[in-house]
Amino acid sequence: MLTSTPEIYPDGTLVFNSSFDQHGEVVMLIHAVDSGQPGSDGRPRSSPVVSSILRLWPRPRVLGVTPQLAPLEGGGRLTVRGAFFGSVYSRGVSFPASGVGYGNMSVLVGGAPCGEVVVASDAELSCNLPGGRGSSLVSVSVADGALTRDGSLDAALSFSLLYAGGWEGGTGRRGIVASSPADANVERASVRVGGRFSAGVRALASLGGALFVGG
Repeated sequence: MLTSTPEIYPDGTLVFNSSFDQHGEVVMLIHAVDSGQPGSDGRPRSSPVVSSILRLWPRPRVLGVTPQLAPLEGGGRLTVRGAFFGSVYSRGVSFPASGVGYGNMSVLVGGAPCGEVVVASDAELSCNLPGGRGSSLVSVSVADGALTRDGSLDAALSFSLLYAGGWEGGTGRRGIVASSPADANVERASVRVGGRFSAGVRALASLGGALFVGG
C-alpha cells in the first residue's frame, strides 16, 4: 500500500508515499531515537515503540452516467454511477440520520457545476444537469476537512444537436453518431452511440434527453 517507509521529521511532520489508487489502513510502529547529538547530554536514548493507524481514503470513481446524450441546454437529473461516493468506508461516517445526506461534494460536467447533488448510495449519486456542448468529462470531488479527492470519466456524455445514422464504412456495422456544432471556443465533438442494428436507420428524433430511432 505504501511505496516507501514513512518518515517523521523533527517538527513532527509525517511524510509517506502511497501506491496509486490504493486505500485502507496501515498500522505503523513508531520508535523515536535520540542519537546523542549536540544539544543533549551526549548519550543515545530511545522511546518505547508505539503503534498508530494511518488511514488512506479512497478517491471517488466515476464509471458511467445516465443519460449519455443530453440537449445543449441541459436540464433534468444526471445519474452518476461509480464507487466511494458515501459510506463509512469511503467517508469515515455513516449516512447522516438527518436525511440531508453527505455534504462537501461537487460534480462538474464539462467544467460546469451539476447542482443539487444527492448521494443515493456509495455507488450512485444524481444532480441537476447543466448545459454544454460536445463530449464532456464528468468529475466528482469530495472534501472532508483539509482532504480533497476526486475522480473523473472522460467523454462520459455528449451534449448533442445533430444525429446521423447508417453504415460504418468498411466494417458492415450500423450505428448512430451524435455531434455538436463547433464555435470559436468549443472544438467540434462527436460520440458514437448505440450498437448494431438489424436494418438501416431511416429516422431520428431527440426529445427530452431521449433519442428515438426508426428504420
